[in-house]
Amino acid sequence: MWYLEYDEKCDEPFREIGIDSGGKIIVKMPDERNYGYWLDTNCDLQFFKKFNIQMITAQEFNNLWNSVYYDRRKGEFKPAHSF
Repeated sequence: MWYLEYDEKCDEPFREIGIDSGGKIIVKMPDERNYGYWLDTNCDLQFFKKFNIQMITAQEFNNLWNSVYYDRRKGEFKPAHSF
C-alpha cells in the first residue's frame, strides 16, 4: 500500500510512504538518498484516481510519517518514540 502526500498547487505527489502486506512501513521518501518512486513519475491526481484511491487527512499522513525513523545501522524502520 502506498500513502502519498499530494501538493494540490503543483498537482503532484510531495512525499510517499510504502507499507508491506503486514502493515509495516518499508519506504519513506524522499530522504537523503532517494527521491521517491511515485514522486519521480510526475503523475497528477487524475492518474491516481484510476486506482480507487482513498483520501486521508494531512494529519493522518503526518502521523504516519512521524511514527518511524530509519535506523541505517540496522537497515530498518524503528518506532519514532524509541530514539
